[in-house]
Amino acid sequence: SGGGGTGHFTNVFGLKRQGDKLKRVAEYAGGDRCNGGVENAKIVGDKISVRINATPAAIIELTEAAPEAVFAALDDSAISCAGLVTLEIATTPKSQAIAGLQLNEDYARMTRATTGAGPEQACFNALFADYKARDQMALDGAQTREFAKAFRSKCVTKK
Repeated sequence: SGGGGTGHFTNVFGLKRQGDKLKRVAEYAGGDRCNGGVENAKIVGDKISVRINATPAAIIELTEAAPEAVFAALDDSAISCAGLVTLEIATTPKSQAIAGLQLNEDYARMTRATTGAGPEQACFNALFADYKARDQMALDGAQTREFAKAFRSKCVTKK
């Protein structure tokens, strides 16, 4: 991990030994704090399991719940951690799938500050509050897809 300016960047790299040196051969995950910052990573069988911090925009982008114009309208600040997304990453061929989402209790308290950000963000906040009210903060892969489906049906307007 490293810092730069106000950022704090963390990454997961693939390395290959060449003689007595290591060479970076791939980057599997990484970012700045809530913009993909790595919470933890481990090898599970033939995959890498990575938990990354995610903003509302990143959650919707990763779940492919809406077109770019919609997730671009959501909060994407490096300090707006709406949740931790668990990704299962296959290294050959490189692919990833969402294995879970842990919604962030602290973000629930912060949503008052983002309610004026626009209809998409207000809708995301309402969906988040609904999951919190039902005590559904830890979602597995299928439940994460349901969260995305709920966002798509409630928050994405058809044009």
